[in-house]
Amino acid sequence: MWNRLGQLIARYPWLWITAWLMLAVMVSLFRPDPVLLQRSEPASLLPPDAPWNQAMRAFSDTFPEQTSQSQVVLVFYRRDGLTPDDRRTIQKIALELQQVGRHEPEPWRVLSSATNPLLSARLDSSDGRSTLVTVLLDLNYITLRATQAVERIEQLTQNRIHDGLTMEITGSAAIGKQHNIRSEQALQRTTKITILAVLLILILVYRSPLGALVPLLSIGLSVYIAFRVLDILAMAGLAISNIERTFTVVLLFGAGTDYALFWIARYREEFSQTLDRATAVGRSLSAVGPAIAASAATTIFGLLTLMSAGLVPFHNSGQVLPIALMLSLLAAITLVPSLVVVMRRAFFWPRDLPSLTQISRHPLWPRVARLLVRHPAVVLVTGLVVLGIPAAASLGVPVRYDSFGEVFENTSAARGLKIVREHFSEAELFSTRLMIVCDDLHSDPQRAVELSNQLAQQIAPISGVTDVWHLGAPLGLKREGLLTRLAGSLFSSSSAEYYFAPGKNAIAIEVMQRYPPMSQSAVGVFHRVEQTVRNWATAHLKQPYQFYAIGMTPYMSSLQIVANRDLHRVVGFSVIVIGLIVLIMIRRVRLSIFMMLATLITYGAAIGLTHAVFVGLLGSAGIDYKIKILVFVIIVAIGQDYNIFLVTRLLEESRTLPIREAVERSIILTGPVISSCGLIMAATLGSLMVTPVELIRQLGFAFAVGILLDTYLVRPLLVPAFYLLGYRSSKRSILS
Repeated sequence: MWNRLGQLIARYPWLWITAWLMLAVMVSLFRPDPVLLQRSEPASLLPPDAPWNQAMRAFSDTFPEQTSQSQVVLVFYRRDGLTPDDRRTIQKIALELQQVGRHEPEPWRVLSSATNPLLSARLDSSDGRSTLVTVLLDLNYITLRATQAVERIEQLTQNRIHDGLTMEITGSAAIGKQHNIRSEQALQRTTKITILAVLLILILVYRSPLGALVPLLSIGLSVYIAFRVLDILAMAGLAISNIERTFTVVLLFGAGTDYALFWIARYREEFSQTLDRATAVGRSLSAVGPAIAASAATTIFGLLTLMSAGLVPFHNSGQVLPIALMLSLLAAITLVPSLVVVMRRAFFWPRDLPSLTQISRHPLWPRVARLLVRHPAVVLVTGLVVLGIPAAASLGVPVRYDSFGEVFENTSAARGLKIVREHFSEAELFSTRLMIVCDDLHSDPQRAVELSNQLAQQIAPISGVTDVWHLGAPLGLKREGLLTRLAGSLFSSSSAEYYFAPGKNAIAIEVMQRYPPMSQSAVGVFHRVEQTVRNWATAHLKQPYQFYAIGMTPYMSSLQIVANRDLHRVVGFSVIVIGLIVLIMIRRVRLSIFMMLATLITYGAAIGLTHAVFVGLLGSAGIDYKIKILVFVIIVAIGQDYNIFLVTRLLEESRTLPIREAVERSIILTGPVISSCGLIMAATLGSLMVTPVELIRQLGFAFAVGILLDTYLVRPLLVPAFYLLGYRSSKRSILS
């Protein structure tokens, strides 16, 4: 099959080139509808069955006016204290936003002390210098629709502030807007750096500008087509963000260029012996086509395992990235050979075509081969120790889950958040809202007050809890004296709508705690509160009940549960799927197992080194939880690309040569191309480090380190050393 494909390419190269160009023209005619693209955005990053999503649906149905997925917080501040004119201006802005919000394409609601005096205890600072106006959005904070809502609010409030009064716009939606801006910048920067890095490395490898342009233009065309395909998929309902597009750029340029170089290296070798293009194309595709296909299969099926994840970004990546990678594979085995055939000997200009002897005389790889065959045990043990130390350290590496809470400096969101933290209680601003739904309430206000008081008394003593607001104490247990005076008119006041839904048989309670809402300590307090509530409900409620919790801390709790579940799923499926592909291709059980184990150790080393650099040296709060999953899939899948390419050549040489000689010859002949491929892959994936988003920078570093370790340690040293020790060897050597 592969030889036949090579013959067709050599005979009709312009037909293949024309087909690719026509495909590019066809997809370029497609113009995506921005409205449909926005509608495809996910309502939540968590799966529908996540506890937080279930709670959001319940709260939205029971307390719709006080529940939202994201918020825009307008922070007003005057150093010497807000004046009456300031408060009139703020009131006017709040009322106008409330009125306009009802008629927006994505309606919003407004909470302020101007619209509800009860909120003054929460939204007016105790020092009189600041007040907040909160806009509630029923939108995922990271979506473009939420960003457009923020921009609309910015437009409505522009030039409305008089001298001395400061207004900043923060909140989850405003922070999400900054992430969208930075992710767009990341896509643009990464694309430029990737193209430049690939071009420079290819020129250094081939020392031929035309030879460098062939894989660059071929894979570049596949990237362009892939982007248009992503737009079509988004129109069909898949949620595709700039993060997926950024990974498409680096992955396609890295992997696609690798596949192209695998074929070009063998084509140069075959052409140097036959000087016949048709024969060389056919032989080279026959020789390396199965290895390229198997290498691509490990990456494609590895990425497909992400579809088992519940978190939307992982699941979507598993849907779209394999499709895009298929395009780069097809370009590498059809478009690249077609261009090489058309260019004839100009492909090698200005250098002469190297002979096989010249190809095998690279100064580095004969020395590596000599060292390896003489001391395979020493090489194997030393390499495993070098990888094992950082890999062992990675086992205890904690991760952070609040990366999307990262606030960029010198932005209104950052300045507003600073004012909030200086003049307000973070516990009150980021409280956890609990809800109990039970038929025991029977729409009875007195019963609701009684149950709320009982439950609040159970929650208040929990370590880390600072206050509890509920139906019987809507301003907190610490202000019970004031609440006693309000008790007579409680249900005629607006406080009841926050804590009691008689038609739904539901009561709500707000819990404040001393820890930052997205911290592990806060999550620990929430788990203790949840267990206390469940124990109390089981003991005191006669009817079955439902418990729900919303807020930043419950969101973090759900995120951790889903992320840990995803990690175990993806790791398990990846090891099984990729391991089977390797075993089918290699057909050596022990060697296949070692190849997988070596790659797993490489993954651990990459995680350990990433933690050491970003946390130990740069002072980061931690490595992002997404890194463990994404780096695992990429390192384990792409790491097998190089191993398969080496081992298939080794097995090919072993058919006619003793084992030692076959190992040496395989290292010498594959070393230059695999090292070049690894360098390109590390450069393309490492280009993520130029982005302003720390998550993506950490990913770029981990990817680059893992690929370099695999390219220059696992593939040329550990795998051949294990092969020599595990299988029958020979004393013959082409070097001795």
